[in-house]
Amino acid sequence: MPPKKNSKSDTAIVRSMTEMIKDYEHRVERYETTVCNSIRKCFKKALEEDRPVTRFLVDPQDRRIVEYWDDDRLIEALKEDTDEGVTIKKKKVRSKPVKEDKPLVKLLPLIESIRARRYTLIQELFVWDCHVENDDMVALSGLLIKGCYAITRLELIDCFLDAKSIGTLVANTAVSKSLRELCLDFNEIGESGCRVMCNGLAKSRFLVHLSLCFCGLTKQCGLWLGNLVAETAIRELILDGNYLEAEGTIALLSRLSDAADKEGFERAEEIRKKQLAVEEAKKRSSNRSMT
Repeated sequence: MPPKKNSKSDTAIVRSMTEMIKDYEHRVERYETTVCNSIRKCFKKALEEDRPVTRFLVDPQDRRIVEYWDDDRLIEALKEDTDEGVTIKKKKVRSKPVKEDKPLVKLLPLIESIRARRYTLIQELFVWDCHVENDDMVALSGLLIKGCYAITRLELIDCFLDAKSIGTLVANTAVSKSLRELCLDFNEIGESGCRVMCNGLAKSRFLVHLSLCFCGLTKQCGLWLGNLVAETAIRELILDGNYLEAEGTIALLSRLSDAADKEGFERAEEIRKKQLAVEEAKKRSSNRSMT
């Protein structure tokens, strides 16, 4: 009889992903946090399609919805509570048991599972609306510096990053040979965080896309960002929703203009030197033929 073909559950990819999600759930339980549903969905869909998960999405959606009242509604609510002319008989109602809030989703268990299971197929990591603490960032930075994890795009959107966490991140991002795109939108890093980031990425040679939308950047950041783009491989810089003002924008553009002029001059000099070398070679060959 011909050998039976391996079923979908027996393929190496499926086994690897099954072990990965089990290890993740085990670490979540050990850290007393909550499993991220978006991660479960990523793996479930990949298992159904018998393909590896290359894009990890951490989107907990575990923040409470805050309702903002306008002045009129607030005044009306206060009047109802403090109205002394009307007496309201309150009925005795059994209080319903309050459900305990689940612990927030944490990034650390996922990063540890990726490293523990040697899941090298990851290419993109998106972390949205998740509180990234210092231990999470240390683990993430350690993942980026490892050459076997070829992560090309990293998004940390609205993750409560500060100058300290930014410094931890960019220290290893700068030496990563695979990371091409970095998105830090909706993190109020301000001037201090921007300065730390620019200093850390000053030696970056492979990062080409940087997004810093709504990060609380001011006019002082314009010069730092201009120097960063001029001295590194970054070619796409997204700055929507910041307060660079005219002064910061002028500083940024003037630095880029100076760098472009310098690069143009260097290229022209290189072309001129090549032409001179060709002419010298022709003269030498003609002199040899005459002798």
